Amino acid sequence: ERAVKRNPTGTALIFEDQRYSYHALNQWANQIAQLYLSKGAQKGDVIAVIIENRSELVATVLALAKIGVISALVNTSQTGKVLTHSINLVKPIAVVVGEECRQAVQDIRDAITVPSDALYWFADQNTRQDAGEAPEGFHNLAQQIQKFSTDNLAETNKVTGVNGLFYIYTSGTTGLPKAVIFTNSRWMLAYGTYGHVLNLNKDDVMYVTLPL
Repeated sequence: ERAVKRNPTGTALIFEDQRYSYHALNQWANQIAQLYLSKGAQKGDVIAVIIENRSELVATVLALAKIGVISALVNTSQTGKVLTHSINLVKPIAVVVGEECRQAVQDIRDAITVPSDALYWFADQNTRQDAGEAPEGFHNLAQQIQKFSTDNLAETNKVTGVNGLFYIYTSGTTGLPKAVIFTNSRWMLAYGTYGHVLNLNKDDVMYVTLPL
């Protein structure tokens, strides 16, 4: 939100032929956050996010961070028993899945401990332009957020550095993944230091090839 005030029209995110300003990306995140607040999400809750590297992933993680909900960043190559373990391990209140990963979730639907009405879906396309049509059993997230406000949320002011930001998964000694928590302060220290070391400024572009 501070970046939006400093550089509202500057480019925050580029993906293929998509380009989002800080202002536009912030508005998108606010709408997603407002939707989950309306569903009763609270600070400290966990939502599993299973989307490949694209704009919807960034917007979703930003949105959940704004309301103190922890994003469980599930490896998009996981299937079957391993995927079931990764989801159930963090006890999420909902799952956000991209169409590119939907079949893997569909295959384990009966095994995951997530309410049947808490599966949300993004089409594998620019959903800001075309929300697509969600498959049966999934809520169309891009479509549902359209009725919500783009304004910043008061709840963001209650999120502090000690609060969880996201889970990442590492290999466990048993072969199944372990979820490792990143707090807001730990993440800010990591990326803030990185940016200062490289002397990044508003005219620089960082190309990301690794999973986000």
